[in-house]
Amino acid sequence: MLNPKLFSLTAGTIFIFIITLALTGCPTSGHDTREKEVESNIHAIQIAIETYAVDHDNYYPEDINDLIDSEIMTEFPNNPMTEVNMEPVEFGSGTREGNFTYIPDNGGDEITGYYLFGYGLEATEGEDVNGDGVGDQVCTLVMGWIGEESDMTPLEELLN
Repeated sequence: MLNPKLFSLTAGTIFIFIITLALTGCPTSGHDTREKEVESNIHAIQIAIETYAVDHDNYYPEDINDLIDSEIMTEFPNNPMTEVNMEPVEFGSGTREGNFTYIPDNGGDEITGYYLFGYGLEATEGEDVNGDGVGDQVCTLVMGWIGEESDMTPLEELLN
């Protein structure tokens, strides 16, 4: 037989947990989980880009597909929105959900910096990365550079 005090305490704890989820939103909702997976995937690609630079005299790839061609990656990570591999897309293209954009920064003869960003769901306003005052569906943005960060071309200039 259940102890009534224990049952009351357990039921009260469960009730508080449910109310907390209702007020704050479930932290593992499908929307948040998929965008967190995009963020994780972008970091995996970033590690591959940095590995490429170590293997290529501290220069980044001119084309993101060089990661596949040089066998640093066998394929891009799974797109959590479509359940197929992520694809590199042009900034502003119509097929962004769960995909990514790689923008190399040519600091002379070689690529010495880059911007890499992943896109959330179509309904996600996201970060305004091109400076036009409107969200660009970007849910995560990373960058890397060799030398001084101040030597990098501002992202807005590369996009416009």
